[in-house]
This record gives sequence, structure tokens and C-alpha cells, in this order.
Amino acid sequence: MSTPPSETLPGVTPKMPDVLIEAAADLFYCKGVRAVGMDEIAARARIGIEELNRIFPTKDDLVVAYLQDLHGQVRAGLTTVMAGLPPYEALQALFDEVADYVCRPRFHGSPLINAANEYDDPAHPVRQVVADHRSWFLRLLEDLLSRLDPPRPRGVAQALLMLYDGAVATGYLSNLDATRTTLQNAITTLLGTHPVAEEDTRSGPS
Repeated sequence: MSTPPSETLPGVTPKMPDVLIEAAADLFYCKGVRAVGMDEIAARARIGIEELNRIFPTKDDLVVAYLQDLHGQVRAGLTTVMAGLPPYEALQALFDEVADYVCRPRFHGSPLINAANEYDDPAHPVRQVVADHRSWFLRLLEDLLSRLDPPRPRGVAQALLMLYDGAVATGYLSNLDATRTTLQNAITTLLGTHPVAEEDTRSGPS
């Protein structure tokens, strides 16, 4: 999942687009995308507005870059969390990570969904980035489910996506343990009884 901006390593100078995205990320999440002006972002990044406009000619360009960066963080984070796990355990680990994400301090919704809520036109580039992210997340769920073979795997994947949406909308109103338990119980309900582990189809010794 997306994480707070990390500290720059000693001796490493961050690229200016990254500095601007980090500055914008804090402001967009705290205030909302529409409420933040380019002058405020330039001031937070400690650069001139002319340089900001040279790198991101429009605010929408910066918002798209910010959301693409968030998508990359989520993708990398979940890939790490699920690495090497069988599909059912991977689903459990994924939603445990979701619980950790939504119960962290000062959380108030998915920054991707929050941004999408501010743009009415589904064809807008901002909405397209969010749609692409959700399509990726749905494919990730479908891939895991394809190895578990539940009835109507796409329907289950869509239900799990809605479970995620519900978690980011209201999960933070509960405590971490309760949110984790609720999510894990929902997975068990959607998949039925604990599925049998995948058969090892390899022949001969590994």
C-alpha cells in the first residue's frame, strides 16, 4: 500500500519531479486536490512557480503523476506482502495489509478514490488513472482466485474489490484487530470453507 514519504538517503539528491510529487501528495491528501493551488505546491517544494510549470505544465499533469506514483507504491507493496505465499494465504496477507493501511493514524480514505471523487468526467485523465489502478487490483484478485477455483471467480473478485472499498471507507472507524478479523471473516464467507492447498503438479524431486 502507499506509505508516508520516505527520507532521502544520505548523499542522494532526489529528482525534482519526485520532490514535487511528494510535496503535492501531502497537500492533496490533507486538503483535497481541488483545494490546493500550484503556488502552494511550489512553496512547499521550495521552488519557483516557473520551474514547477516547466516540469508539470498543468495541475492535471501533476495530479496524474501523483496518482501514478501512488499506484506504483500500492503495486510494489502488495507484491512484497504476497511474495512466495500460496493463493489463499496471499489473500489473507493482502487484506491484513489493507487493515494496517486503513487503521494507521490520520487515515481518511484512499487517496486514489478521494481524488476520483473530485472529477466528475469518467474520461478525465485523473479518473482514467484510478480506473486503471482498480482494473489492476481486480486482475490481481482474479489471478489469485483462478488458482483456488471458487464458483464464479470473477464475481468473487468483484465482491473482494467491494470489500476493499468498504474497508477504506469505514475500516478506520474500528480498531486494527476488529478490522482484520472482519476482513478475514469476509474472505472465508466469500470463498466458503478454507480451500484445499494447490496440488503440486511438478513431477520428480524439486
